[in-house]
Amino acid sequence: MSEETLAEVYLGEDYEKKYGVGYVPKLEDFSPPGVRRLLGHYYANQALGAGARVELRKIWERNGRPGDSLEAFIEVVLRGSFSTHP
Repeated sequence: MSEETLAEVYLGEDYEKKYGVGYVPKLEDFSPPGVRRLLGHYYANQALGAGARVELRKIWERNGRPGDSLEAFIEVVLRGSFSTHP
């Protein structure tokens, strides 16, 4: 069985979209205040404001809604990208 087949069996056919597989955020998609808000959210447990959520929703929709929901996009897809630096 290929890796793709195994993933579909265990994670479901829509696993790529659901888990944001293949989506890599581009820093230029985010405004500097948006990046600061995300970092504050991830590292200092600060709440995201309405403006940050509007910006994130636009980025999420523009990129095909990776992560199945906006919350999954913020907490799973983006958190993984923002917290794994070499």
